[in-house]
Amino acid sequence: MSESSTTLTTADLALCAHDLRGILTVIAGYSALLRRDDLSSSDREAAHDGIDAAIARADALVGDTLSGRVSAHRMRQRVDLHEVVTRAVADARVATGREVTLTSDNGVRSDTGESPPTHAVVGADPVALARVLENILSIAAKYAPGGPLDVTLTASGAEFVVEIADRGPGIPAPERDAVFEPFFRLERDAEKPGTGLGLVVVRGAIESAGGRVDLLERDGGGTVVRVTLPRAS
Repeated sequence: MSESSTTLTTADLALCAHDLRGILTVIAGYSALLRRDDLSSSDREAAHDGIDAAIARADALVGDTLSGRVSAHRMRQRVDLHEVVTRAVADARVATGREVTLTSDNGVRSDTGESPPTHAVVGADPVALARVLENILSIAAKYAPGGPLDVTLTASGAEFVVEIADRGPGIPAPERDAVFEPFFRLERDAEKPGTGLGLVVVRGAIESAGGRVDLLERDGGGTVVRVTLPRAS
């Protein structure tokens, strides 16, 4: 949507509804976690923080949709990429019930949601960036039923690279561009619930931040979604 847009289209509403559903899934996961009697005080606090963060994202999403704009300042805000990735990994664990690992470029592996130590700052909309990672992880969990989801964050020259890898059936090379088109779905996935909008959100937000997103084949089977973002100047 452009900054001057005032009329909501069906596509606008569909994208908003798609992302709200993802946020509600995260909130439901944390809510279920809080019902556990054996939850430690630190885990309980982390769950409350997760719910608060999800509510803030939902509020921003609805506000952006209704106003038809995102401020130029927020679109190029200095964002701690480690912080956003760590939150997305924690949310994915409770929303999907899957094992999600996080590894930094210095080889430190985090299975507890702790942020890797390397400092990484990019210029992006923090709300949109959170939506991107949430969508990628949700898609990977849905279409790759077995094994953990592996998230890596690395520095490469003037860029940072986030990769989300699964052990699913993969995406045929001829259809890797088509999956970024609105409402496109692979024929094999026709029976699974979905709208075909998740990767549309991903590409739009990443390109707005001056980055790019690529789909790659994972060695041994599966898909790697690679998100590349420039370092903040």
